[in-house]
Amino acid sequence: MKKITFLFVVLFPLASLAQTTAGSDSTKYNSIVKYYSRLITPQTTDASVFFKRGDAYFNLGDYQNALADLNKAIALNANYEEAFFSRGRVRYTRVPLMILRNQLLLNLIQVQLIITGVYPGES
Repeated sequence: MKKITFLFVVLFPLASLAQTTAGSDSTKYNSIVKYYSRLITPQTTDASVFFKRGDAYFNLGDYQNALADLNKAIALNANYEEAFFSRGRVRYTRVPLMILRNQLLLNLIQVQLIITGVYPGES
């Protein structure tokens, strides 16, 4: 009984704190994206604006937009080392997610085959 009470009293507030922190981080990065989006126009030539918005997109888990902004930052400044590093980080993070997604799709196909005896797309 003491262990259960300890777990509830100590760990439950920590879990709630982690969720609150994650929520506030999301709000922070969404605000950053909105701020830099207002600064960007078709004439924008400041690579740091795209870099900072791309970094915020990365922290939100929006890897496609992060990659687009980081590519734009590099196109504007081919010597922007931080943008190259961040682009590599986005690519590295995306690969395991794509592998995981593909594995999930294969598992779903296997389940469908087991249940129906038919591969997806076959009649």
